[in-house]
Amino acid sequence: MEQKNFTVGNSDKKTRLDKYLVAKLPKFSRSFLQNLIRKKEVIVNGMIFGAADKVKNGDKISITLNEPSKISLKPESDIKLNIIHENENYLITNKPSGIVVHPSQSTPTHTLINGLIAYYPRIITVGDDPKRPGIVHRLDKDVSGIMVIAKNQKTFEHLKILFKNRKVKKKYTALVYGKIVPQNGKISAPIGRSKSKPNRMSVKRVGDGREAITLYKTIKEYQNYSLLEIETKTGRTHQIRVHLLSKGNPIVGDTIYYLKKAKNNRELDRIFLHAHSIQFTDMNDNLLKFRADIPKNLKQFLAQLTK
Repeated sequence: MEQKNFTVGNSDKKTRLDKYLVAKLPKFSRSFLQNLIRKKEVIVNGMIFGAADKVKNGDKISITLNEPSKISLKPESDIKLNIIHENENYLITNKPSGIVVHPSQSTPTHTLINGLIAYYPRIITVGDDPKRPGIVHRLDKDVSGIMVIAKNQKTFEHLKILFKNRKVKKKYTALVYGKIVPQNGKISAPIGRSKSKPNRMSVKRVGDGREAITLYKTIKEYQNYSLLEIETKTGRTHQIRVHLLSKGNPIVGDTIYYLKKAKNNRELDRIFLHAHSIQFTDMNDNLLKFRADIPKNLKQFLAQLTK
């Protein structure tokens, strides 16, 4: 364990905290430093900051460093992949709820990546992060649904640019508490790390968070719920969950972002959020669209609401 202290200079003002630390501590990865920020191992002027918060001239930063343990990517053939489509460049998979996409310090094994390595060993060389081969986007652990995985570096770079330029269309199905008003709409509210709960995200004032845009439309209304189709225009952490909570309509089954008056529905052991479609252009400029139906347990839950 080692503690380091920094004082922000004038040339570094208005820099994100995580980017400032990466510049000062180049031997550590940005994801590792962001994890330390989430774990409250980084203190700024005696306070907890989020990774996206900006530092200013004169800020005093203290960071407690623990050397990251090595993550060994091992193939795990017992992780069965639900592959919807595959060719020599990419594969489309339907990720189940309950599985993490890639290994981390807290979840070093039994991830989607471990299953992918067992299925297609050459994917280990694809990408720009050894812990995330082939991965160009993610889904939260308890969220199910469709993902595109790059099988070679050329496709990885192509997809990475598409995501960066917001050329990938992703749609989700979500069941929320209450009747959302208006029935169809757009939520445009910046999102950033919560200062009081650094492991969570929250809606911020303009200028304090990153741009986040979510479109939604009501598919069906039940007595105490609304079934929504959601399209994300940006890809912020927990974006859909945070935006719907800000509307007063948290997602059923969400144990992190919920209102006290509408607590997590104990009859559902997961969040009712499923990525049901993805659309993008391949390297030959062909428009591709893939779908993944919602899982059986979510269909059964909806059926109960009509009884």
